Formats: sequence, C-alpha cells, structure tokens
Amino acid sequence: MVYVGTMKLQDESAPQTTPQSDHLNKTTLPQEELAQLDLRFCGLEAKGARALAEALKTNETLEAVFLEGNQIQEQGASALAESLKTNKGLKKLDLSRNNIKQEGASAVAKALRCNETLKVLWLNGNNIQDHGAIALGEVLKTNRSIKKMYLWSNNIQHAGASALAAALKTNGTLKWLSLFSNQIQDQGASELAAAIKVNTSLTLLRLDQNGIQDKGASELAEALKSNRTLKALRLDENSITDHGASALAESLKVNEKLMKLDLACNSIHDGGAIALAESLKTNTRLMELHLSGNSITDKGASELVEGLKSNKGLLKLDLEENPIQAFEEKWLGMIEEELQTREAGSVDDSCLGG
Repeated sequence: MVYVGTMKLQDESAPQTTPQSDHLNKTTLPQEELAQLDLRFCGLEAKGARALAEALKTNETLEAVFLEGNQIQEQGASALAESLKTNKGLKKLDLSRNNIKQEGASAVAKALRCNETLKVLWLNGNNIQDHGAIALGEVLKTNRSIKKMYLWSNNIQHAGASALAAALKTNGTLKWLSLFSNQIQDQGASELAAAIKVNTSLTLLRLDQNGIQDKGASELAEALKSNRTLKALRLDENSITDHGASALAESLKVNEKLMKLDLACNSIHDGGAIALAESLKTNTRLMELHLSGNSITDKGASELVEGLKSNKGLLKLDLEENPIQAFEEKWLGMIEEELQTREAGSVDDSCLGG
C-alpha cells in the first residue's frame, strides 16, 4: 500500500485510470494523528484538490500540506483558497509548480484576508506574473500571520515588485521574501530598497536572477545604511559591476545587522573586490561573503585576504571560479587557513536563509 503520513491513498498494484491523488475524499483526513500531508509530484489535479479542500474546511490537526509539482491549476487553487477561509490549523502550504497562474494566486490572496493561522506560503513556478504579485502585496498590508513567502520563477516584473514593496512599508510580520528568478530589474529593486529603509521585520530578501544592475544595487546599498533587521541579502546572478559592489561595500561600513551578502556570478572586478575588502576592516557583523563566478584577479584576492585578517567575524569568503588561477592555491589557501581559526559553529543557517 502507499502511505503519506498516516493517510492511505491507494493500493499501488491497482490499475490507475485517474491520477492516484484524485482518490482523495474527506474521509481520508482523520481528525487525529495526521499533522503533515505530502503529496508532491503525485499527479494531483483539480478534482483531487477540491476534495482535499473540502476536508481542510473542518480538519483541525493538519499543520502542513505540500502539493508541489502537480496540476491543480486555477480551479484547484481556488478551492483550496476557500478552505483557508475557515481552516484554523494549517500553518504551511506549498502550491509550487501547479500552474495556478494569476487567478489562483489572486484567490489565495483573497483568502489570506481572513485567514490568521497560515505562516509559510510557497507559490514558486506558477507564472502568477504582476497581477498575482499585486494581489499578494495588497493582502500583506493587512495580513499579520504570514512570516515566509516564496515567489520564485513567476515572471514578476516591476509592477509586482512595487506592490510587494508597498506592503513591506507597513507589514511588520513578514520575515522572508524570496523573489528568486523573476524580472524586477533596477526599478523593482529600487522600490524594494525604499521599503526596507522603513521595514522592521524582514530578515531575508532573495533577489538573485532578477536582471538587477548597478542602479538597483546602489539603491539597496543606501537602504542597508538605515535598515536594522535584514540578515541575508542575495543578489547573485545579476549584472552588478564594481560600481554597485563599491556602493554595497560602503553600506557595510555602517550596517550592523547583515550577516550574509551573496554577490556571486555578477560582473565584479578588482575594483569592487578592493572596496569590499576595505569594508571588512570595519564591519564586524558579516559572516558570509560570496564572490564566486566574478572577474576578480590576484590583485583583488590579495586585498580580500588583508581585509579578512582585520575582520574576525567573517566565517565564509567564497572566491571560487574567479580568474586567479596562477595564485589560486596561494590566496585560497591563505583564506582557508585564516577561516579555520574561527568558530564556524556560530553560523545560524535558519537566520541566514537559503
């Protein structure tokens, strides 16, 4: 038999004329024991999602539902959204990669206006676009339960980022916002920068793979000078050059909260590396600095080593895949030797985020 948690789905030897999870019905969710339901990549469609939604309306014990990689589409998402209006126990919901599109995201957003228990929401890879992001931004202005929201790969552009930024100016609950692999570009980054100047709750912001250039990076750097909560900022795989890196380096001289800065796979050369090295001499809070996949040579690497010697807080400095081959063993060996003397166990991955 096939089990997920304590729920029996179907005899695996039986012929399957419909996706196995469409055999769900409200009797399959017992009111005891089952706290987590994992139905990822199991062929769930809208019909099965509707049956699950009916069960969730009265279920009081289920705390997490994972439905990534199915095909519940807009209809299934809308049904589940309706259940969120009355469900009082669910804390985590993953609807990633279900083709729910704008309509599904908007239905979920509408449900969050009255739901007060859901804390973590995954909507990655659903092509919700700006319309869906705008709906979520509007509800975040009033929702006080969501702590983590994941919106990877959704074709969100400036308008969606702007709506989310407007929410961050008043929302004091959201701690993690992931916009990895969208297209917010400089304009969206600037809007988010203005928001984190005044936001008092966000600790993780992922903006990697978003087409951000120096203007957006510089605006974020300016925001970091006054922000007092952000612990991790990911800007890897953008188009940031020495100018943007230097602006971020200046912010590190005064920022006392940021613990992780990821600038991997940008267009940073020795000028940016030297500026960051200089900031390490005064910054005592940063624990991780990622610079792999840039254009830093032995000149920039040597300055980073000197900065590392003055800085006793940094626990990870990543310079892999930079053009320092002739000196790679020397510089990376010096970095490794310096970092080995430090207490690596003090890094709290739950704070730094992914």
